[in-house]
Parts: sequence; C-alpha cells; structure tokens
Amino acid sequence: MPNFEGDFGAAATRSAATEAINTQMRRLNKTRFTGLTKLQKDLTEKAGKVYIYNVSTIHEWVKPQGQLGTVIIQKCEKGKRVSKPYVLNGIINRWYDKGLGRKEIFQESGIEIAEDICCCSKEFPSENANNNLTNFGVFITEKPLEELPQKEQDRLIEAAREKMLKKLQDMVLEADLFHQGGNQKWVGQIHRDALQAFNEITGAKEERPWAPIRYVAQAEDCKFCGSKVKTGVVVCPTCRNVLDEKEYEKRGGKKAS
Repeated sequence: MPNFEGDFGAAATRSAATEAINTQMRRLNKTRFTGLTKLQKDLTEKAGKVYIYNVSTIHEWVKPQGQLGTVIIQKCEKGKRVSKPYVLNGIINRWYDKGLGRKEIFQESGIEIAEDICCCSKEFPSENANNNLTNFGVFITEKPLEELPQKEQDRLIEAAREKMLKKLQDMVLEADLFHQGGNQKWVGQIHRDALQAFNEITGAKEERPWAPIRYVAQAEDCKFCGSKVKTGVVVCPTCRNVLDEKEYEKRGGKKAS
C-alpha cells in the first residue's frame, strides 16, 4: 500500500484500505449454493406427493408462498364433488442465506408445507379461524383421492362439506349479530360469500338485509337500467319499469316486486 504523509496521507491510506476490504467482500459475497447431499437426494426421490383438495364451489384461494411461488387452490366446479388438487412434493427443498453469499439447502416435509398453506397445523394453529382453509372445504391427502377406497373418499368429502357448512352458518350468524347491533360496517365480503355458499350447498333461499340481492338469489340484469333483479320479478324495483308484461297484466296492472 502507498506510504503517504500528513493528513492527506492518512486519509488516502484509509481510502485504500476501505477499497481493499470492499473488493474482498465483493469476492466473498458472490452467491454460492450448497448442493444436495446424497441423503437429501435419496429422500427427495423416494418421497411421494401431497394433495390439497377443495369442495367449495365459491372459494378459490390464492396464497403467495415465497420460494414456492403462488399457490392456487381451485374452487370445485359445479356438478363435481371436489376440485382438481394442488400437488406438492413429499419433500420440499428450500434454501436460506447462511452469510458471505452462501445459500444453504434445507428440507421440509410436504405435509407440513401443505398445513402451513392451509393454516391448519395442529402444532402451530392459526390464531384466526377464518384463516384455516379446512373450515371452508379444503382438505389434504397423501395420495390422489381416486386411489383411495371409495368409503374413504366419501368420508373425506362429507367431513369437509360438514365442517364447511358449520363454518358458513357461524359466519352468517356473526353477520346477523353485527347488523342487529348497528355494526353493519363489520359485515364483510367473507360474510356475503358465506351466505351465497350456504344457499348453493343447501338449496336454501336465505336473504339478509346486509347482503345485496346478487349474493342470495339467482339474479339477472334489468333491460332498462341494468341493475340486478331477482329472476321472475315483474317490475324493476330500481327504475320501476315492467319486466314481464303478461304477469303484469295478470295482476291487473299492479306494479309488484
């Protein structure tokens, strides 16, 4: 290193030393990934798969999961018993920053990752039951559903539906209490979706003052004003135009909605 004298020399010496340290750190900080060991490779290859299913025809879940990317648990198509599964490897290889640019591999169980995605871990339960997707029709298996005995398939699907129905009823009751207590602003989209799902599953026609009509009954657009109206309504409640002339005449011209 150059030998400088005086204040200027001291400053130059410090600058040269700093640059030398920075150069060394840049060399060290080049990212280096530690590869899988033979044992880790064997575990990865021998591990099976984990499957996440959904029986709800209303709820589709989009869950950002860092290194895994975005996980999408599809809703069940109408007329089907269960959704297409989201599939995870039985062993998930992830990495963490070990410092000095080193990325160290570690392994996690696919079933634990699935429970984390669904917020249904028994060891680390979610503080908010609304985050637990198994309350909304989601369930996890370690084999494809079609490979399970028919009785086991029926049991899993029925248990998921019963648990979901109970949760939907609880959420509708919660929204009723909010509304009756003058706290309408606490009624959210999740409550309206719950009422819609409850009606679709049970075939009921429940209505609530806190849920717009489009959530609780089959609806269509008014041909005059475009607002949502129940199927079969004679007169649009918004613009008061007659939608069914024949039914209107049968009722003696009395505008009814």
